Amino acid sequence: MKVKEHIMGFIKNSLIIGNKYFYTHDIQRLSDQGLMTFGRRLGSYGTYNRMFRQLRQDGYLEVRKVENPKSREARWEIRGEYA
Repeated sequence: MKVKEHIMGFIKNSLIIGNKYFYTHDIQRLSDQGLMTFGRRLGSYGTYNRMFRQLRQDGYLEVRKVENPKSREARWEIRGEYA
């Protein structure tokens, strides 16, 4: 499995359980989850951040940044074909 597939799987699974929102740290935590699930890291926190940004910019993933007054961390809403 690659980082891109791991992120896309996370997005699809979030929608399956009925959650359209997630935070940036949820994407970063996938690095640790890969270590537990696959026995190795698929990438660092930075790798996951870069891939998430690339997926958004290339149009593979349609998300919208939601205003989050409680925190400076970005909150995202899943949109497009997955929502």
